[in-house]
Amino acid sequence: GDLARYREDGELEFLGRGDFQVKVRGNRVELEEVENALRRHDEVAEAVVVAREASGGTRLVAYVVPVTGDAESGGLQTRLRAALKEALPEYMVPATFVVLGELPLTPNGKVDRAALPKVGYEAPAAAEYRAPRDEVEQQLAAIWSEVLGVPRVGVRDDFFELGGDSILSLQIVSRAQRAGLRLTPRQIFEHPTVAELARLAGSAETVTAEQGEVVGPVPLSPIQRWYLERDLEAPEHFTLPLLLEPVERLEEEPLRAALAVLLRHHDALRARFTRGAGGWEQELLPSSGLGDLLEIVDLAGLDAAAQKTELARRGAELQAGLDLAAGRVFRGLLADLGDNQRLLLVAHHLVVDTVSWRLLVEDLGAAYRALAAGQEPLLPAKTTSWRAWQERLAERAASDDLTAETRYWLDPARAEVAELPADIEGGGETGELGTEGSARTVRVSLGAETTRSLLEDASRAYRTGVQDLLLTALARAVADWSGERRLLVDLEGHGREEIAADVDLSRTAGWFATLYPVLLDLEYDDEPGAEIKAVKEQLRAVPSRGLGYGLLRYLRPETAEALARLRAIAERTPAYRNVYLSEDGSYAGLVIDLDAGAPPTNARGETFTRSAIGAIPEPGEMGSDDLLSAGQVGVLIPAARRVLERHAAPGTELFLSGEPVFNYEFSTRLPRDMGIFTGVSIAFIAGLLAFLFRRASGVLLPLGIT
Repeated sequence: GDLARYREDGELEFLGRGDFQVKVRGNRVELEEVENALRRHDEVAEAVVVAREASGGTRLVAYVVPVTGDAESGGLQTRLRAALKEALPEYMVPATFVVLGELPLTPNGKVDRAALPKVGYEAPAAAEYRAPRDEVEQQLAAIWSEVLGVPRVGVRDDFFELGGDSILSLQIVSRAQRAGLRLTPRQIFEHPTVAELARLAGSAETVTAEQGEVVGPVPLSPIQRWYLERDLEAPEHFTLPLLLEPVERLEEEPLRAALAVLLRHHDALRARFTRGAGGWEQELLPSSGLGDLLEIVDLAGLDAAAQKTELARRGAELQAGLDLAAGRVFRGLLADLGDNQRLLLVAHHLVVDTVSWRLLVEDLGAAYRALAAGQEPLLPAKTTSWRAWQERLAERAASDDLTAETRYWLDPARAEVAELPADIEGGGETGELGTEGSARTVRVSLGAETTRSLLEDASRAYRTGVQDLLLTALARAVADWSGERRLLVDLEGHGREEIAADVDLSRTAGWFATLYPVLLDLEYDDEPGAEIKAVKEQLRAVPSRGLGYGLLRYLRPETAEALARLRAIAERTPAYRNVYLSEDGSYAGLVIDLDAGAPPTNARGETFTRSAIGAIPEPGEMGSDDLLSAGQVGVLIPAARRVLERHAAPGTELFLSGEPVFNYEFSTRLPRDMGIFTGVSIAFIAGLLAFLFRRASGVLLPLGIT
């Protein structure tokens, strides 16, 4: 759907989209997908969804014609919003619903989108406006108006009907705290009106967080222990870089000072990791001893190609210059390109995840603007510190609640899963199996019709999410390939769980991820519905969304060894990563571009996992070609094809040749885990297929297998 043209110099220039695909908070949204979800509602005859620019970014507006034809259909907007929240990711639910008697049409009978009435983001029914009645309601209404970009907010107006979402709820909470009102994001979701929240303001559990620099020793988190316990050749080389294009020119000194503000405010950015006699240790250092954070490079005299090359080289040097033992885990580089600039921020993955980047960029923008204006930067109050979170995890590890989870994780059935075969001779370029040198990337795109069928029809038919469908397909394909019907799969979660009422991680930077093995057991029957139900129930049975596994594995000596053996099995099977990348997403007026280096290897050059399935804008897969033979791939391909076609709507097919349903691009550059996955997208399916259709073009097509 992308439109481009060749310039006179032979370069391609991006012109925009030729279809109805838009970006909402960094997520690609097919408007047709939202329209189809609306049309499936019993009360909707016709529906059109458009994207409108408003304060705070792009918002979706749904125009619907009810079956009754009555434009005054009472309560329809509320019912439609509730239905879409069940069927679609949160970012795809329209901010506003407009009920019309009929849709405007062009002379040839098509919907005239330009003639649809413009919508202001205000209370859906102005006649029902109820003014704030006391000081608390007035404060909350003013905060809502500012954050949501709404000129007037009534006490009974619904937060979500005014365009609110989970990200904006965090801003509401932060600004309410500044006004002396204590709220939580959960309260906003459960009580989405000013009137309800005003009664609750101040009733939330008080979170006591140190507001100064937290320094001193900090226990390692389970995910940090997982990383550091490996025999790493270069542990510094596991970074999460962020390349920003400023929308206005940045001045060096205010930017340098703003980065120093971040270092003081976010404790994890001052972490030092050293290896002693007892193993790895973590310590938070004072900001005063960490030196200058910003490098300046002038590339204005170079042409565009040379600028790109030099920026990449300097960026690689910046990443290579991180030093865990010295506490150099966060650095920046400002490049002057003449007409514009680039700001590269680099942090070690041990101290940030992608949720952290959102916080850091928001705070960096706020601090820079204040400093550039000669003002004192005032950032939102700190929430539960990184050290306090590790201490709470240690308390939970010793609690009776975790003891109750032990039986689940130590179930003998989990340790009885056979390892998947890796029976390949040779070893690619390096002569060894499973090395970084033998690893390849496969980028795959899936046909729109099959994708739509899996996302919509199959998910609705089985009353489950597409994640369950894809894991079922993976388990079935691997079972057909290996003969093993029981598959141990690594799952990854964001890890920011609400373990106590007095814990608030909404503004805490760090690496919070959880990594845990889940047993997928297909010992039922061969009907796809039964398999899907089994997988769904097995996933729902995981206690505490996997948080307890890491605590038992790393913080309880009596269970550590048994669970280490379990992970050893899981690491030889496909690792399914809950991953989300915001491509060109908007943060605090800056354009974002995430890029990651190759994954770290140990002293033997081995990659972290045999294979990984992820969801990124250009989906990729990390693994080793050497681990699958042509014969094994020849089994995996048809198995995956049968499973996915069985779940898709009748009449859809998957092809390995002919029409460009799958587009292969081989590269030595490997993606790696980038944090959290907050929704299901086409890239999610492509990530699965990247594993299942590995080496297809290089192995199957020359053999005539299509």
